[in-house]
Amino acid sequence: MRLLLVRLHRWLGLATAIFLAFAGLTGSLIAFQPELDAWLNPQLFRVDAARPSLSIERLAAEVERADPTVMATFIMPAQRPGSSTLVTVEPRIDPATGSPYPARYNQVFVDPATGTVLGARLYGAWRFDTQHLLPFIVVLHYSLHIPDRWGDLLLGIVAVVWLFDSVIGFWLTLPVRSLSTSRSWWQRWKPSWQIKRAAGAVRLNFDLHRAGGLWLWGLLIAMALTSIAMNLGREVFVPAVELFGVVTPSPLAALTEPEHKPEAAPVEQPPIGWDAAVVEARRNAPAHASDWSVHSIYFAAEQRVYEVTLIEPGDHDTALRLGRERFFIDGNTGERVAHRSYDDSTAADKFLAWQYPLHSGQIGGLAGRIVVCLLGLAVCMLSITGIVIWARKRRARQHQAHRSAQVLA
Repeated sequence: MRLLLVRLHRWLGLATAIFLAFAGLTGSLIAFQPELDAWLNPQLFRVDAARPSLSIERLAAEVERADPTVMATFIMPAQRPGSSTLVTVEPRIDPATGSPYPARYNQVFVDPATGTVLGARLYGAWRFDTQHLLPFIVVLHYSLHIPDRWGDLLLGIVAVVWLFDSVIGFWLTLPVRSLSTSRSWWQRWKPSWQIKRAAGAVRLNFDLHRAGGLWLWGLLIAMALTSIAMNLGREVFVPAVELFGVVTPSPLAALTEPEHKPEAAPVEQPPIGWDAAVVEARRNAPAHASDWSVHSIYFAAEQRVYEVTLIEPGDHDTALRLGRERFFIDGNTGERVAHRSYDDSTAADKFLAWQYPLHSGQIGGLAGRIVVCLLGLAVCMLSITGIVIWARKRRARQHQAHRSAQVLA
């Protein structure tokens, strides 16, 4: 049994090592994506903090006026004084061809005080200038830039294998039952937790792999589980969670059903605009959220519904997605279609809501992101040391086989 698990650990580890090394290294970088992105691109993110902001409706109109071939679909107002407003856009339909205009960019950065477009970029594009570097690394982290969700599925499968391999690796560190020693079970397991730095490079590499995996095992399991949630959410993770509780479907998904879906979803904005959607959301907000700020507004063109997210003060940095109120406003009538709140959600909904904050480290603010950054480097280290252990043992086996062949000859 143990020999089988050793072989499983070896081959599962080798099959995932390169992927995990890339994921760990890129994950350690994007733990500080906002700061790194703003440092590399101050012209996109920083503005004069002394002036009041225009309305959300006006900012969307300014973006569309600057380029009539695009339509604003998502707006994240400036989160703090001195920062820009982010507007996500999609191509409009070209009336001459009946097809969408070419997508030259999908993110626009706007000065909230003037509506001036500061710059634009195509998020995730294969471009290596400063504007596109961090988005490129983010997409590399979760999909390796393999299109059509194949990359997401591949790395999701890697995460599943990683989870099982971590459990096997932990089991292999446990001491083997022995009747020939008087040492206690803990005394026999204790060396697995230690790193003997003076024992030579080979032993140091082995100890780093074994002891590093043990000390970080709980965090590694959490990272593997949340990786499955990120990449195989609807295929694996959500169905698994539904075995233990009720997962509330998204209101937008429900409105996509044939009986709710509009006959046509024209490109033009519906009669109720961005500002009116925010007003209606605030009117329906519970008393404790009456003074909350607008985190983001998403316009679902297919359903013609605005999703307005209100966020409690101080939640911008942690991005927990927990202390938030989401309102879905009908773009044609201005009526509230649905309301989602963490406090009113099911236990399964709350469990799912924790996955991204845990995976990104944002659950713990700056300290949590530092932990995730260091954990990403540790995952890279464990992958490399595992490959080194395999290569050394392979060379030893080959050398032994060669010597045996010489003796037989």
